Amino acid sequence: MYEYTSLMRPFSKPEITRVALDELVLQIHLLKLGPAAAFLQKVLDPPPPAAVAAALASLREVGALGSQQAERLTPLGQHLALLPLDPRLGKLLVLGCIFGVLATCCTIAATMSFKSPFRELQLDAEVCNQLQVW
Repeated sequence: MYEYTSLMRPFSKPEITRVALDELVLQIHLLKLGPAAAFLQKVLDPPPPAAVAAALASLREVGALGSQQAERLTPLGQHLALLPLDPRLGKLLVLGCIFGVLATCCTIAATMSFKSPFRELQLDAEVCNQLQVW
């Protein structure tokens, strides 16, 4: 009898170590739980410090967080923390609303939130050699 369980990992990696932390860091600041790096070190499986630093840098670049010394949400960050999407796309929607082009920005945000259906499959060399038809 074939056991599929022998091919599976005993446990999957925790999601917090696999995903971008931008939205989570915004939520931590919105709930006023303290500095994000200190809070995330207290979770069961803390994310790598480099991932936390990258999320903080990304949020500063977008304009959602203030300076490194005062790690606080800006007014834009307050709005982005309330939106259930990537902060960059959220900023696109907020600015689209301000400039009166929300419909266009919604279309762009919807398109950018999914992977392209036109991407070619990435096959390794061995599979490509097996599929060659002459």
